[in-house]
Amino acid sequence: GPLRLEDGSERLLFYRLRESSFSQMPWSMQRVAEAYAEALAAAVKLWTGGAAAWAAVPSVQGLRGLAEAMEHFEGGSTASDSFWPRRLQGQQISLRGASRPAMPKLLVPAPGAGKAAAGAEVMQVRVPEGVQPGAMLHTEAFGRQLCFPVPEGANTGQLLRLRLAAGGI
Repeated sequence: GPLRLEDGSERLLFYRLRESSFSQMPWSMQRVAEAYAEALAAAVKLWTGGAAAWAAVPSVQGLRGLAEAMEHFEGGSTASDSFWPRRLQGQQISLRGASRPAMPKLLVPAPGAGKAAAGAEVMQVRVPEGVQPGAMLHTEAFGRQLCFPVPEGANTGQLLRLRLAAGGI
């Protein structure tokens, strides 16, 4: 549903879609169109409803509050894909310094993480553009720097599942 910033730009509106609308497969243009229509109808109703309608919209304090209220996703490439949001998967980025953004819902556990051996941790790393199978991939996972060969058959954009068990990857 709709959401606004308390001290934000006048009439600036954000709209949250329900994840369940997009969790069903296969992809459906109708579901995408219905989600857009729902958001647009809510915006028009609020923008034409006057001050009372606008005041009834839930609000958050600043951009940090907005980031914490949202479920973070990747919506696809606008150059080649229709809108189809998916939860972000991969490794958490560790930022150094005094100010660390608080985005607790940014990443979800890797699929199948619950199936790991007892005591094992699972992370996923996306194969970067331009990295070929056999090339060494440098990344940070499990709080350490890693360097490993990209497996044969892996392509740009694919997720590689890494498992840490008994101190080994």
